[in-house]
Amino acid sequence: MEAMDVIKPCDDIARQSIVMAPKPDAPSSYRFCMDATEVNAAIVPEPFNPAPIPTLIQELAGCAFLSRLDLASAYWQFR
Repeated sequence: MEAMDVIKPCDDIARQSIVMAPKPDAPSSYRFCMDATEVNAAIVPEPFNPAPIPTLIQELAGCAFLSRLDLASAYWQFR
């Protein structure tokens, strides 16, 4: 991912444990895993009310490109 410029090196102290778990059905044979329990505990949720659907559709008028995300592939969908 670093070679693809998706991630960048970081000198900060690690905040959670990183583990490489075996994954036999993947080309790399490993899955990147982390325990983000402490990080998630520090997150303060902020309520957000999305705009009404007619407003969202109006904002799409004139768009040249539209896309949808299939979360089954997570962030690997786009290069």
